[in-house]
Amino acid sequence: MPFCKQCGAKMDEDDSFCPQCGHDEGKASESRKTGKTGDLKEMSVFWLFILSCITLGIYNARWFSKQKDGINSLRSDEQISGGTIIFLWILQIVIAFLVLTSKGQPNSVVAFRFLCSAVNSILIWVLSFKIKRMLEQHFKQSLSGVATFFFVFYYLQYKINRLVKKA
Repeated sequence: MPFCKQCGAKMDEDDSFCPQCGHDEGKASESRKTGKTGDLKEMSVFWLFILSCITLGIYNARWFSKQKDGINSLRSDEQISGGTIIFLWILQIVIAFLVLTSKGQPNSVVAFRFLCSAVNSILIWVLSFKIKRMLEQHFKQSLSGVATFFFVFYYLQYKINRLVKKA
């Protein structure tokens, strides 16, 4: 059983990062050791917002899908799961359908739409804060938790754009 070179904690054979102190043991896959900005994609925050509004939020899921590989290529002990993003897609499509067919819906359907919207919002917050931690870990910079809370992935895209331009 190997030990961390930095703190001496026990590690599993396949660990790339120390579970105790987070030290990179140099075993991370090559895809996670790409250049300074990994495979992050630039995108206009203005157009991201416009597309999200036009598509009744469906483009939100598209943003997470589009950035997933770039985010996962960063040096971080966390990863964005494809299953989570698929669940987000399903929620976004269900909500958009319920909004488009909202005229004359019974109270149970309205309550279901509200529940889907609440779960969707929580999922977007969770994913956004996870990406925030991943960006902070890779770039060794602090990002605003307040801006992440209020502007979620719009703020993250803004920061990604700045990081890509800086590199």
